[in-house]
Amino acid sequence: MYYARDDRNEMIIDRDIMVLANPEIANLPNWVIALVAAGGIAAALSTSAGLLLVISSAISHDLCKRNLMPDITDKQELLYARIAVAVSIVIAGYLGVHPPDYVASVVAFAFGLAASSFFPAIIMGIFYKGMNREGAIAGMLMGITFTASYIIYFKFIATFSINVPANWWLGI
Repeated sequence: MYYARDDRNEMIIDRDIMVLANPEIANLPNWVIALVAAGGIAAALSTSAGLLLVISSAISHDLCKRNLMPDITDKQELLYARIAVAVSIVIAGYLGVHPPDYVASVVAFAFGLAASSFFPAIIMGIFYKGMNREGAIAGMLMGITFTASYIIYFKFIATFSINVPANWWLGI
């Protein structure tokens, strides 16, 4: 990325592009560079396609058909799945153009949010015989709400004077 503002002219190298740029930097043959680029594109496409399928089926089948509207037809379920895919693509596209941070940090956010939402339901389901659906939903909502607010506060809202290890909860 080239930065040309004020009185500076600087080249900024993003950490995310280094994996794909290394073969070209090392002056490897063009076919090796093409294989690395094709591998990166294939990994991104297969991952995003799998995630889109999961999102669409979770929203259309699990949420709409099972819980909210049990008597919808297969055609309506397919329509809701397509709408969920379209909305997911728009959100992913926006976040791709305006990323909140570099890739490893975003992946860490995603795993932290997933773990905070599933952990209470899994642990309580294993070790507590009185666990029910409402308790699982409440635990998942509280876990993801707390973790999302913590990440948003310390990553995007807190100033540098507040965002110090002394103010973090248990050093996290």
